[in-house]
Amino acid sequence: MGPPGGGRNPVTARLLRHFHYLAFLEMEDASKTKIFGTILKFWISRAVGLEDYDTPILTSTLQVYDKILKELLPTPAKTHYTFNLRDLSKVFQGMLMFDPTTVKVTFIFL
Repeated sequence: MGPPGGGRNPVTARLLRHFHYLAFLEMEDASKTKIFGTILKFWISRAVGLEDYDTPILTSTLQVYDKILKELLPTPAKTHYTFNLRDLSKVFQGMLMFDPTTVKVTFIFL
């Protein structure tokens, strides 16, 4: 047995007056590049031989993120397809978890 009214009672103005709406627009690519580029450059600066890879890693990660936002839209069947800047930061956090001094740069030409 459910609560009276089925839990569908409207929220009163008396309660709503204690809350504020807070919304942000999606950050521009230049802002994301500046923020995550700074973090990535600091991490890569400790690795020998990886200095040239900071820009390709950053741009490719941002391109994948933008593609995911455009292609994997939430639907009623897949409501978990909601991606935001937190997911992008988790990708960079995962990159920063391993020690850059242990990375060996080798090239394989096909």
